[in-house]
Amino acid sequence: MGMLGTTFFTPDSTVSNDALLMRYYANELGYTCQDIEIAAAKDDRGAAIEAWRGGRDAINSWVGYVNRALPDKVGDKFVEEG
Repeated sequence: MGMLGTTFFTPDSTVSNDALLMRYYANELGYTCQDIEIAAAKDDRGAAIEAWRGGRDAINSWVGYVNRALPDKVGDKFVEEG
């Protein structure tokens, strides 16, 4: 996610605010994956579900932002997770 977002939004010589936002969403997903792993180790289903929701929100934010940048001629847009 981070690499693809950076590719879309970063000129050759600078890091744009868009690229930083893409990295933020990718980092959030990474953190929620760690939270899910910790919750699973503790057998805490509620915490795992809550972490999954956070990851879903990060993915959906990333997808929505990237979809706005994709021209129609590229093809189908990414689909958000329900």
